[in-house]
Amino acid sequence: MRCTWLAFVMACGAANDAATPATVRSCARATGTTLFQRVEVPHLTDVNANTTGTAFVDLDRDGRLDAVLVREGVHAYLNRGCLDFTPHALDLGGRDTRDANVPTFADFNHDGFLDFYLPASRASDQAAFFLSRGAWDRFVDSAAALGVANPGAYARGSVVAADVDRDGFFELVIGANQIGGSPRLGRPLTRFYVYRKSSDGVYEHGRFVDIGGTDLVSGFGGIDPRRCHPGRELNGMGVELRDLDDDGLLDLVQLAQNDMTSNGTLEGGGGTTDPQDPCANGENPFGIFVWRGVDARQTRFEAVEPGPHTLAQRGQMQYDAALGYYRPLAHAVGHEAMAIADVDNDGDLDVMTTGPTAPTFHVHSDPIMGSLWRNDGRLGFADDTVHAGLASLQWTVGEWERFWGQPITEARTHVSRTKPSCAETHKQPLCGGARMRDLQLYPGMPLFADLDNDGWQDLLVTIRSQNLDERPQNLLYMNRGDGTFELVSTSESGIDQMSLAAQAVDLDGDGLLDLFFMARTSGAHSPRDDVRNKVLLNTGHWRGKDAHANHFVEVRLDGLPAEQLIGAKIFAYDRTGHLLGRRDYFSDIFRGSHDPIVHFGLGAVTEIQLRVVLPEGRERRFANVRIDATSVLDVRK
Repeated sequence: MRCTWLAFVMACGAANDAATPATVRSCARATGTTLFQRVEVPHLTDVNANTTGTAFVDLDRDGRLDAVLVREGVHAYLNRGCLDFTPHALDLGGRDTRDANVPTFADFNHDGFLDFYLPASRASDQAAFFLSRGAWDRFVDSAAALGVANPGAYARGSVVAADVDRDGFFELVIGANQIGGSPRLGRPLTRFYVYRKSSDGVYEHGRFVDIGGTDLVSGFGGIDPRRCHPGRELNGMGVELRDLDDDGLLDLVQLAQNDMTSNGTLEGGGGTTDPQDPCANGENPFGIFVWRGVDARQTRFEAVEPGPHTLAQRGQMQYDAALGYYRPLAHAVGHEAMAIADVDNDGDLDVMTTGPTAPTFHVHSDPIMGSLWRNDGRLGFADDTVHAGLASLQWTVGEWERFWGQPITEARTHVSRTKPSCAETHKQPLCGGARMRDLQLYPGMPLFADLDNDGWQDLLVTIRSQNLDERPQNLLYMNRGDGTFELVSTSESGIDQMSLAAQAVDLDGDGLLDLFFMARTSGAHSPRDDVRNKVLLNTGHWRGKDAHANHFVEVRLDGLPAEQLIGAKIFAYDRTGHLLGRRDYFSDIFRGSHDPIVHFGLGAVTEIQLRVVLPEGRERRFANVRIDATSVLDVRK
């Protein structure tokens, strides 16, 4: 249902468009001189609390995307239209969710209502698996009964639900890591849970089996929570399932970040780490680990060996007791978050990865904050970061200060209390005493979305820095229309704040994607406003043009159970058959989930055709697809 637009004009000047929000009380089109205009949305943006996970899904099945925020518990807000979100209490059977993290929604038990998995991040806690109890707002925790409680895990990043073995039930792939040797935080209990149904066919009588560490997916997960595995544990909360080589089988990617140097100097630090501690070992591998799908029915994967033309890379550090710091044996990025999308409209999936580089956060070999990996369509990848216009991701804090035209931090030093926290990076031991301006920002996550509906996906990188006196800003890179990107200033973007994570979703129903930013405290020096979520409405104002003039289509698949739709590939073509791009039908996103509906910006194109490739391989083609609307495609035979 579309709203009737009531234009409104902000009272503040152009320079303050994003800094001074206006409360939206009616369905209104945002106006302003920047691409995004910050607004207050009651209940979503006015609570002063850390948000650790979000989901935008249609809970009550009224056609609107509701908001589920995990902030000191699970809170649901029903979308009444025109940015009116009303609190609605979910009956969780009394389950305590104050330490929960990433909500992943799907209809797991086939009753027509959404269920959700909710991992935990405390050594003393366990995950919840909330299955609906005959209604969209009543749930029972079935995690222990179904074998997915995963007690003791530190899972705060990615949970992917997909029917990998095509048996009609979702599998669950869960990323987890560890911070230092702190006993209060959990362990890197990454899991690959495969559902096995019961003889009576009742979902709740079935059981999940973890295949991690077996020969089905050797090297992924398989960590025994009762003991440590020095030198070989993969600490990685960033996991994804995508068909990267277009062979019809899902491939598995895990980012491993060796987060073993927390020394208590930063908010959230885990205490001083002994380099000889077997449970906090700085010699654990890190990098990008890839498993190619080889047999769907058996859920079998084979590891991709690192090499110059693959996405896979394995880094390793070795502690030198005589020197007092770690030295690299093998180089790799040490990233924790990824986004996967067709950024150059060639029909295959490219990969963006980001992670922190400060020596007190983790043991790593190279100060690389972000990398774009270009896909050749056959699981061959090349680092295209510089050519794609993203070299600024490696800038220091001082260089960002100059770009933003404002100081972020004084020239104070970044102090490390323990020499073992240091590492030799580019032949320079970083052992504390490094100036803040010489370090890099701490990214939260990358996110691809077509923000001006020109047909090309743009890139947002959230910045969650925990160690700066003032707030840095999230980074916006607009696609130039050829798969390369241009860094956009705050005066054009309207984005002038930091955040833990983000989602792109059309909150006001005008066909342009808006931004929801998750907030968390960023340290003792941060203003209280840092822990408020932000909603930035898309004004369409971009380089003197109105992006509302560009066309779009939103695509929702129907006609089959959800597990037979998740993983579908959707290709858009103009009337001449020219490929306009690809979107994949998934509901997972870093630190949350969303309705799997996909968004294509079309620019000036007014006639399109869609090709849908279902996970089991069958194709459906749709001609004369309605544009500037949501098209529901029935993919049944």
